[in-house]
Amino acid sequence: MRSDQKQRLEEFYKTLNEKGIEAFKFLSLVTRKYKPKKVLEIGSGFGIGSSAFLFDTDVEETVTIDKIKDLEGFEERVKIIGVKNRVTRIIGDSVETINNNIEKWKDNFGMVYVDGNHQYEGVLRDLGAVWELNIPIIILDDFFHKANWEGRYGIPRAYYDFFKEKDVITNVFTDANGYAIVKRKYEK
Repeated sequence: MRSDQKQRLEEFYKTLNEKGIEAFKFLSLVTRKYKPKKVLEIGSGFGIGSSAFLFDTDVEETVTIDKIKDLEGFEERVKIIGVKNRVTRIIGDSVETINNNIEKWKDNFGMVYVDGNHQYEGVLRDLGAVWELNIPIIILDDFFHKANWEGRYGIPRAYYDFFKEKDVITNVFTDANGYAIVKRKYEK
């Protein structure tokens, strides 16, 4: 890593808490493993995902969709880490946006990060839409978040109900609030 990149990373880490740093490191590692050229992100959040996918990787672009216009820290983080010029941010409903771009986006992304609506029905909607895009790697965030067990989130249940009859391989990780990485069983 070049010294300017190291300095950017140190400044970026100052904007995050411990879980945020852990999430950034995990998503960076996953990005390096699967080497997508383009990433679709459902739920822009705090800019951690977009930053992890683009910083010191070969990813050309992250397209991120979120209903919320003014996200706390998003613009600041992608600017600090130096990836702002490779982020395309769309404000709107994830499923509507995907459906409006399905022809252009089908077979166009190497990885998708699903971190939008965490309710059972919301996760199912997002999974249904991204499945139609034929993306080989699907990452679900907050898989082990305590809100799942308190009944406020429905990520593991939606994951199970959606993928139970699909031909996929899944690995789950406890880093940050947990991730499920789903791989389609085909070579792209």
